[in-house]
Amino acid sequence: MNIMFKTIRKMLKTLFDMPAQSGIPPTEGDTVEIGLTAESLEIKPELTKASWKILAKQFPEHMRLYLAEFPDVDVQRFCEVATENALAGYRADRLATIIQENFKIPAVKAETLACQATSVYMTLFQRLKHGEAGVTRFIWRTAGDQRVCPDCARLDGKTFLYTDPPVIHCTGRDVWTGEYCGCRCIEESVLDPIE
Repeated sequence: MNIMFKTIRKMLKTLFDMPAQSGIPPTEGDTVEIGLTAESLEIKPELTKASWKILAKQFPEHMRLYLAEFPDVDVQRFCEVATENALAGYRADRLATIIQENFKIPAVKAETLACQATSVYMTLFQRLKHGEAGVTRFIWRTAGDQRVCPDCARLDGKTFLYTDPPVIHCTGRDVWTGEYCGCRCIEESVLDPIE
């Protein structure tokens, strides 16, 4: 057991150490600079200018449905806050606190809206990113357990075009996997063969 922990420790130390600048591999006494490594491993979200514009337009359109019971909430401002949270890599729980404080929404509703906003934003972002990469189709995949709703279960394993998503009846409109509250489904991208 002790050997396993030493092996894992050494692997992590090699992964997170930054002596690559000197060209000298880490040794037993080296310290680990995790902050520098984490920053160097950071993935920046990138889209084309056209896709950013589409995202900026579609995100508020989607969120209007979920914010309908809060007519005093400025949808555009709400979406700006949710976007900042998502692009900074934070989770929905942090966004829930911000929503509660800035928009005076009760805690339980703020949590639901935060999950919803994060899910919608990331779904739209992923769809646009796939489009930029030339991916046109996806396979709908459920979590495969007893909690899967009937609408999602009937879509499981079926292939759809990103430009023609299925209609989920619990929302009555075109939606993507994970776009409505509580959905755990994912899109499995279909990569066409290169000719």
